[in-house]
Order: sequence, then C-alpha cells, then structure tokens
Amino acid sequence: MKLADLLKDKLMGTYIDVIRGKEVIKSLYSGMEGKAFLIETDEDLNEGEKITLRLSFGGWNFLFPCEVASKAPGMYVLVPSGKVKITEKRREKRIPTVVECTLEKERGTILDVSYHGTRVLTLNPPEMGRKATLSIAGRELVGTVRWMKKEEVDLRSVGLLIDDPPEWWMKLVKYHISLYMRALRRL
Repeated sequence: MKLADLLKDKLMGTYIDVIRGKEVIKSLYSGMEGKAFLIETDEDLNEGEKITLRLSFGGWNFLFPCEVASKAPGMYVLVPSGKVKITEKRREKRIPTVVECTLEKERGTILDVSYHGTRVLTLNPPEMGRKATLSIAGRELVGTVRWMKKEEVDLRSVGLLIDDPPEWWMKLVKYHISLYMRALRRL
C-alpha cells in the first residue's frame, strides 16, 4: 500500500500537527482533495502561509511542507510545496531481545530495549499516558506508556518511555547490545 492511498481515506479523522515556526497546532486530518490535504483546526491560518504538516504513526514522523491554498471556517486546503521528509520518532535505536517481565503485575515479554525505552508484549496493558511499573528479575523501574498496538490474539505491544533509567537498566541494555552485536557478527 502506498502512502498516498493511506492519506486518501484510511487516516481520515486522525490528529495531525500543523507546524508554524516553533508553534505546533493540533488539527484533524479530513482527507485529500486532488493532491491537496484537507484539515480542520480552530487556529487561524492565512492563505499563502507556509506550514509543515506532521503525521505520526508506526514509530515514524512524516513531514509535509505545504502552503495554505484556501480556507473556510475551520477547514483549510493545503497544497504540498516540497518533498516529504520521513524521520524516526525515537531518539535511540531499539535492540531486539526476549526477556520475561511483569508490567503492572501482569506477565509480559520484553521484545526490544533502548536506554530510555522498551516494548513489552502483554495481555492486560496499562492505560495510555499512565506511569507503569516494569519488573525484571526482582528489579523495578517506572516508565510512561507512550503507545500501544494490538498484536495477534489478545496480545498488545506497549511502548514505555523511561525518563530516568536506573544504573541496573543501563547495564542490562548494554548487555543486550553486546549480545545483539555478537549475533550480527556471526551472520
């Protein structure tokens, strides 16, 4: 499936950011009209104004430079005015692994790690945006649930952001990086 196909109808009704200078304006994506984007926002945008649309999904940011072509009350038509830039949302690369854990006292499996985040597979995930306790071999750390994805059967992947990782976590991540590097060298 092409990105254009997703933008035409699959992502309608999702939130999209309008970036104007350093200001980020929350908006609602309403589809496409020809090759132009339709968005809804309560903020006032001016015809001819250069802005950037930021659509975030699947761990990626899609940045579309645009120009405001026309406006009606709360609805704007934005014409692309340059190449799309695609960036990963994460600051650090994640290393694949498999580690048993508990997330808020529910059994889980860590599928990848980085110094400031992890992905956990579990049956009963905590709520989005909430602080959650992750336990590994009797040690605990606290992270914020940043994203959630439905997996096979009743399982969910949960992305945790770890703001202030303890020293033991940093050592654990270094250990898994070294295991991963050894595995890559054997290929």
